[in-house]
Amino acid sequence: MLDIATIDQHPYVFYDFRPSRSRDGPEKILADYKGYLQTDGYAVYTSLVRDSQGRLRFVACFAHGRRGLDEASYTTSHPLLHEALAWIQQLYDVEDRTRDLSPDERLVIRRRESAPILEGMHRRFLDVRPELRPTSKLAEAIDYMMNRWEAFKRFLEDGRIPTGCSGAGA
Repeated sequence: MLDIATIDQHPYVFYDFRPSRSRDGPEKILADYKGYLQTDGYAVYTSLVRDSQGRLRFVACFAHGRRGLDEASYTTSHPLLHEALAWIQQLYDVEDRTRDLSPDERLVIRRRESAPILEGMHRRFLDVRPELRPTSKLAEAIDYMMNRWEAFKRFLEDGRIPTGCSGAGA
């Protein structure tokens, strides 16, 4: 059974194309995998993690979280938008600076530097979200992240977990 320790020996991204977006493909590929699963918010992956009895742990991708904020930039100039984009960039900057460190060293720095950024972002999202029109792009972007907040924080558990689906920062 595969697990995250394999990343140290084989740091590759696996991509399996299926002509359908059904659950069957990912379910088959992940049948013998145990560990972290970093994906976008596609419901199939959420259900696989939920049904895995703890075998899979969902990790959210900041590149996907940022995408919603980027889309919101076309329709709003709310200060929260610019703050959130800056916070994500700060997280990426930490990742860039720690890229060549060991996972344990990276984790220490993440907990010291990235954790407070996430805490501030979370507090600000909670404060501002009630003021936003529910159907606005900014509200949708915040909801996407808040509904997956534990999964967004998961990179603080293990120095091998990337902040973005492609490896490190976007």
